[in-house]
Amino acid sequence: TSDARPLEYGKTYVWQIKVEIPTTNGYEDELSSVYAFKLADPSESASIKMLNSSQQSLIEALGEDQYNALFGIDGPLAGYIITNNIIINNSNVNQNILNQILSKMSKKEILINSVTVEN
Repeated sequence: TSDARPLEYGKTYVWQIKVEIPTTNGYEDELSSVYAFKLADPSESASIKMLNSSQQSLIEALGEDQYNALFGIDGPLAGYIITNNIIINNSNVNQNILNQILSKMSKKEILINSVTVEN
């Protein structure tokens, strides 16, 4: 048996594995990649929407509620499709750099001053 809560249709679930590794200076944390899935309601649709790695990272950094407030049906970014073409301060950044930035956001180490979305 388990004390786990049941999963809910329509919710996005995100997880990351953390391992503490003993070193000569104490323990060091190693983090896995961030993974996510959305539990579809089988009565509503047979199609499954896979989240790309940018979406997964963004959900982790913002939290599901804030992500849905931005990209949900009534959100200011509703209908936008997140691609892996990310530009920060007029420079293209790869997925690794984006993940580092989003990780720092989720830890409150950096704050975003402004965001511009271009068509």
